[in-house]
Amino acid sequence: MPHRTTKDKGKITNSEYQILNNCSRNTASNDLTELVNKDLLKPSGQKGAGAFYTLKRAAKQT
Repeated sequence: MPHRTTKDKGKITNSEYQILNNCSRNTASNDLTELVNKDLLKPSGQKGAGAFYTLKRAAKQT
């Protein structure tokens, strides 16, 4: 079964990010924090094993 991406699932964990990007836990944390700061991801509010990030939806163009 292929690994589903954040776009498909709407969320991602630090562990999933590490696998997808072949990076360390610290790099994944830094990258995910940067994406939160750029208002692209929203943190779940949980810390540790249950933490995940969700995609923020772009405002609809009229």
